[in-house]
Amino acid sequence: MWTLSRALPRFRLSETADRMSPPLLQERKTWIVITVFWGVVGVVSWLLEYWLSFGSPDGPMTLGRAAARLVYAVLWFGVTVSAVWISDGFTVRHPRQSLRIAFHLLIAGVVAASWAVLAYYINLAVIPGWVPQGVARMVNTTFMTSYFYYMGMVVLVHGIIFAREHHAREIDALQKARASAQAQFQVLKMELQPHFLFNALHSISALMHRDVKAANEMLVLLADMLDAALQSVRDQEVTLEEELETLKLYVQIQQIRFGDRLKVDYAIDPDALPARVPHMIFQPLVENAIKHGIGTRASGGQVEVSVRVSDHRLRLAVQDDGPGLKGAPPTYGLGLTNTRERLGYLYGEGQRFQLRDAPGGGVRATVSIPLTTGDKTNPDS
Repeated sequence: MWTLSRALPRFRLSETADRMSPPLLQERKTWIVITVFWGVVGVVSWLLEYWLSFGSPDGPMTLGRAAARLVYAVLWFGVTVSAVWISDGFTVRHPRQSLRIAFHLLIAGVVAASWAVLAYYINLAVIPGWVPQGVARMVNTTFMTSYFYYMGMVVLVHGIIFAREHHAREIDALQKARASAQAQFQVLKMELQPHFLFNALHSISALMHRDVKAANEMLVLLADMLDAALQSVRDQEVTLEEELETLKLYVQIQQIRFGDRLKVDYAIDPDALPARVPHMIFQPLVENAIKHGIGTRASGGQVEVSVRVSDHRLRLAVQDDGPGLKGAPPTYGLGLTNTRERLGYLYGEGQRFQLRDAPGGGVRATVSIPLTTGDKTNPDS
């Protein structure tokens, strides 16, 4: 579709890397604002001139005679478009750009003189009863007004250009930061899955020599778990219900490995099932509980997975009944370190992760995140 902005010639002394937004006159809303403003000003001033003439000693003028105000509004419209067009093409980005500053001062004089000449001859040609007083007088009485209006528009347009570019740079910086965070998040997630896969395959290898049936059963469960994980490989978050399904596959794998030595209980608030949680958030927590709380004990032990909703937050916990930290500072392996960093990328200061001795013995890992529901978050969206 043809527009006046396409018909205007485009010129620049030099292209700048700072420019991150299209020229103002290429945007429809710029034309709408300028046209509506000067259209309203023209009509109002025309009617006002006609109405005020009824109080004039010379008697009321005709609507045609008062239409000189419309001519002026059209010319002011042209001055405004010129200021936007020239400022867009010759933007002054530094006080040392004296040539550009001088150019704008020169153009302001040309525009002001042109406005006066055009106003004089257009009124003379189209306005009935318009009294000519000489083009020189017209220039003398309107030059400064036109000059300062044009320069004021140049300053205003520069302010709009700089504000738009600043906003565009902020958006670009945020998008780059988001892309970087998402890339780091995906790296962390990709680190977690090979870590789990290595441990699972090691367990299967150990079982192959003493229980082939159990090893085969574990392989089937591992395939199911990997299939579930791969279906959500690009998702940062899944529903708690989906995450629990993946967790139960992992627990079944571990129960084949440990047999009756491992017992896992679930205490899940039904209201929390639609909530969003980080994908594979439970697996490293449960793995840590099994490794340090149960794996070293011949008698085995119990792991409890609990989730509840409280104060618009989702609170997840994994607790074992092992020997606990015994006052020593907690140690974070790859899985737990990965978990802390993923939580930081996803929720920033809105998340809490703690690993400490449980009141009744053992270690309790807790995660607190904002309660959210909705569609899946895709890092490429």
